[in-house]
Amino acid sequence: MELTAPEILGFPDQSPTIKTLDLLHTLSGESCPIHYHVLSNKQHLSKTLSGQNFESDLVPGVYEGGLKLWECSIDLARYIVNNREAFIGKRVLELGCGQGIPGIATLKYGQAAQVVFQDYNDEVVENATKRAVQTNTGEELMGRCLFISGSWESIAAQPVAEEMKFEFILMSETLYNTSYYDSLVSVIDRTLKFDGQVIIGTKTFYFGLGGGHFEFQRFLSQKKQSGQFHLSVIEKLNDLKSIERMVLLMRRGEAPQEEKQAEQMEDEGAGEEGFQLSF
Repeated sequence: MELTAPEILGFPDQSPTIKTLDLLHTLSGESCPIHYHVLSNKQHLSKTLSGQNFESDLVPGVYEGGLKLWECSIDLARYIVNNREAFIGKRVLELGCGQGIPGIATLKYGQAAQVVFQDYNDEVVENATKRAVQTNTGEELMGRCLFISGSWESIAAQPVAEEMKFEFILMSETLYNTSYYDSLVSVIDRTLKFDGQVIIGTKTFYFGLGGGHFEFQRFLSQKKQSGQFHLSVIEKLNDLKSIERMVLLMRRGEAPQEEKQAEQMEDEGAGEEGFQLSF
């Protein structure tokens, strides 16, 4: 299903489209559609981001891919739909949200109390995130959303009252650049409730960028600090056409022994069988 929508990103000359992604509930077979926007070419991207000329999906420190729908965002949104009871009445933060498909899933199908969408670029938040949320929700659900832009460093520097912290933080395709790990963990540590959970859609590794699941696992194991985090693999996806993708769970505290063994680069799926989110 495609609908032309000239107003979506404010381009009168070339119309982006809305496409529909059906996140089928695995057990019930229930149809759970979510709409997303498509920018047809680099001219749209340049026009949206203050006329800057980009020939890549990523420009570190300038544009971090927020207008593109990345495949791990879809994986994460599907996982959320299949575990939607965990999000009922919870406060959720999506970091590096782009179009915010996972956050929208918690709002639309998980009945989250509030969802805060964050992206690096204000242009992405205004022209993509807000529009995608509006496309998928009514006024009542929009009233449960907040939108913020800026770097993770700037967010981590802000004081956060305990009652304003989040039960869940969502991230997809945020582990590709190892130089961001310090600021990423800092903002998570600052905004996540003590017993909160971070759910991450990612790839095993990212060619040419250095990051991925294994590098982030190594970073966390080496970062000895108060409130230490650990990772569990809760779902693996391998279509044999691309690098292995997975959904990770990140929590505070010492990792159980079996998860410590999984840190040894030979993770065979710790926690993969029968894992359920705690709520």
